[in-house]
Amino acid sequence: FDPLSNIPNRTLFSDRLKLALSYAKREKKLLAVMFIDLDLFKEINDLYGHETGDIVLKKVSRQLVACVRESDTVARMGGDEFVILLPIIDDENDVKSVADKILEAIAKPIKVEKLNLHVTCSIGIAIYPKHGRDEKLLVINADMAMYQAKKSGKNQAKFFDETMKE
Repeated sequence: FDPLSNIPNRTLFSDRLKLALSYAKREKKLLAVMFIDLDLFKEINDLYGHETGDIVLKKVSRQLVACVRESDTVARMGGDEFVILLPIIDDENDVKSVADKILEAIAKPIKVEKLNLHVTCSIGIAIYPKHGRDEKLLVINADMAMYQAKKSGKNQAKFFDETMKE
């Protein structure tokens, strides 16, 4: 587990994704990987210090966990990057509604002492098997989609598509 946020770390996420992939392959199911990066977080760290930044990360972690099912995994990759595994989905609409819920939750002001801090997030989404058939490719493609979301204005979710590789 990540010592700061007390949610799964990169290693535990990887283990859970491997298990979910083997289940999805065997049962011919879909799963989703969401890569999340906080927008404006660097400014909070620079203006108010790392201690305040750490409080924001803890609160964001709790918000992310509250937005998903108990069977889903929210993990901190490091810094202000998170990943979410949705091991069983029916279609892309399931993932879109979770992403919308996350965008709304993260955009609410975060109270730290007397401060009301504002962050948003950019979300990249990759679906198995459409956007990748293995752990590495799903995470890379979700990350690529997240950068596309950042590039096109932040505070939004983007599904991976092949044109992002160009």
